[in-house]
Amino acid sequence: SKDVRVILPLLVTIDKALSHGFFDDLLQSDESNFAAELSKRVRKEASGCADVKRLTVIVAVALNLLHSVKFETKNTICIFLMKLLAHRFPRVRSHTAEQLYVKLIEDTSVIPNPVDLIAAKRLLSDTAWDRDLGAPYYIREKRNKVSEYLGITLSEKDLKESVKTNTHKKEKDDFASYASLVNSL
Repeated sequence: SKDVRVILPLLVTIDKALSHGFFDDLLQSDESNFAAELSKRVRKEASGCADVKRLTVIVAVALNLLHSVKFETKNTICIFLMKLLAHRFPRVRSHTAEQLYVKLIEDTSVIPNPVDLIAAKRLLSDTAWDRDLGAPYYIREKRNKVSEYLGITLSEKDLKESVKTNTHKKEKDDFASYASLVNSL
């Protein structure tokens, strides 16, 4: 749902409940589908979302879901977090990197198969994630390196380095709408 009046407080409540351990039994159970279902819904809520505040709460919920015992759920959440590290909004990228860094310091077991955890934490902390995605900062490339260090396999589409740039900017014609109005009369 896209009703912010309901979704944002719900996400905050879920984050608080997860962070205080109220759902630990469900996250630690092999029979429970709670983490997978919540993960699916959180990712759906994030897709196409332009509300930075909601996205930052979604990051918190996603990080708490890393405590699930199911490998598939952890892997899905890790891929989702890597996508958020290359999000179009700089504040979302920066917040995701900061919170992932903190989570890795608190508990290294949340990442299923890390390759080089120290290098990943160093890259997360040293990169200015609020810079442009493309040249000269190459944020996507750094995100791909973090993903590699954490042992997270991204799809070819996600690994793509090219950033969409509009080389042919069309100048806005202030009279275009007026001309179309006159032509319609």
